[in-house]
Amino acid sequence: MKKALMAMTVILMLGLYSTLALGSTTFNLSFDSAGKHKIESNDATDTKAAASLEAEYTVTDGPSEYGVGIGYQSPREIEELAGEFSFIPVYLTGKYSFQTDSANVNPYIVGRLGYNFFSGDSDYEGTNDLGNGFYCALGFGVTLTQAGDGKSSIAALYEVNNGTLDASGSEQTVKYSKAKLVYSYKFD
Repeated sequence: MKKALMAMTVILMLGLYSTLALGSTTFNLSFDSAGKHKIESNDATDTKAAASLEAEYTVTDGPSEYGVGIGYQSPREIEELAGEFSFIPVYLTGKYSFQTDSANVNPYIVGRLGYNFFSGDSDYEGTNDLGNGFYCALGFGVTLTQAGDGKSSIAALYEVNNGTLDASGSEQTVKYSKAKLVYSYKFD
């Protein structure tokens, strides 16, 4: 709960900051498909679908857009194990838009690279310690122009969250990967 409040505070601060600066703030709501959860020494297990919220502060330079972002993943259930886990990624983002003859739809590619804060409930964590790790995502999308504003977009991303689990002095990598469908709205 404490991390969720921290993430929401940062998201609100990004929104306020964008009204004072030259960049834009984008809020993303995503549906994260069922994914794979793998602890280094075990087979991958399936996770259930869930949702994520993200906020990004970006600057546009021609067809390129770059900036920073933070996300909050709602707790994820693992189909064959007790407990839930989640990540809060903090990342750099880059986007390149392709100009088309269509005035209504412009495709783009997007990439993210950053760091995760990894947490789990008491059933997931048990007596183990969880550690943070690397985050990356890659995908494509389309900007949907509404009366010339270009504020809404839809994207598909493949996302990988990494963390560590320290079980009795033996640190193991935790990898969570999934596809996600993202709806975004930009505030200039």
